[in-house]
Amino acid sequence: MNKLIILLGFLIFTNFNALSQIGKLPSKRKLKNKYVDFINEDEKLYDWGYNFTITKVNKKKYISRTFFPETKVLISEITYNNKAMKKMNGAAKYWYENGNPRSEGFHVNDQKVGEWKHYNRFKESISSKGICKADKREGLWELYDTEGRIKSKVNYIKGKRHGKFIEYDTLGNNVNSGLYENGKKVLESNPTDQEDLDEDALYIVVDPENMPYFPKCAKYEDHIERNECAKHELLNYIFQNFKGGEIARKYNINGTMISQFTISKTGKVIDIDVIVGLTQELKDELERVISEMPKWIPATKNGVPVNLLYTLPVKLKTSLSIFRY
Repeated sequence: MNKLIILLGFLIFTNFNALSQIGKLPSKRKLKNKYVDFINEDEKLYDWGYNFTITKVNKKKYISRTFFPETKVLISEITYNNKAMKKMNGAAKYWYENGNPRSEGFHVNDQKVGEWKHYNRFKESISSKGICKADKREGLWELYDTEGRIKSKVNYIKGKRHGKFIEYDTLGNNVNSGLYENGKKVLESNPTDQEDLDEDALYIVVDPENMPYFPKCAKYEDHIERNECAKHELLNYIFQNFKGGEIARKYNINGTMISQFTISKTGKVIDIDVIVGLTQELKDELERVISEMPKWIPATKNGVPVNLLYTLPVKLKTSLSIFRY
């Protein structure tokens, strides 16, 4: 099922002062050895919590690991170059909750640089790889299908498809080639009736003026204002109804949840999938809120309603200062 993907996000801050209303944090002493098997011999445990550890390698290298606590599956492993840990610097690896790799590469001053690789969720095969510059895709990227076969080669400039591309069949034969300009395909050698697709997932490219929106945003004739209204209404709905802040306070959880859901041709929200949930309790709560979302006016392609896939990051940040031992 072809879909369009949209990236949004918002930040939920939680206040430690309200913690007494819902209970105490688990004892740090009891949590100290929960993830000890993931710490290397050259690392010294610096801090820990319900779903994380921070280790010190030397004066210029700290490693932060987060886990899905119910299963103890490693979710991320990120390198920082000082104890303030405000900016990522060094190697970074991410995993899906099933233990399969999700992505890996390097950060410099909090930005993706150098080669990055992304992997399929349910197979350990690579889905895409290429160079990042200043946190965006740059130059030639190779995209693969779920069986690890080359699917296409696409040139990027500042995160947008721009320049030559080549598409391959399952036998590796060149079946199409052409040019992108600013993210849109403008020339191809073997055009087909197939929908124009983007990135390394199957989703339709929809023009900005045909994006979905909530009914109350219909009053805006200008698509830019209408899209901003839709984004505001979505984030406001999540903020007003998502109770994850209480859960985050309880366990002192910081991190980013990633969810996907489809806005169907009828405007109903379906196919909800919380890819990164941080904890099962948080995962269930985000899924509940999305499932109760009101209907949208669907996206259209050539005047016809189409399915659209939203990717929604939700960042949780508590104001509890980190303990040091």
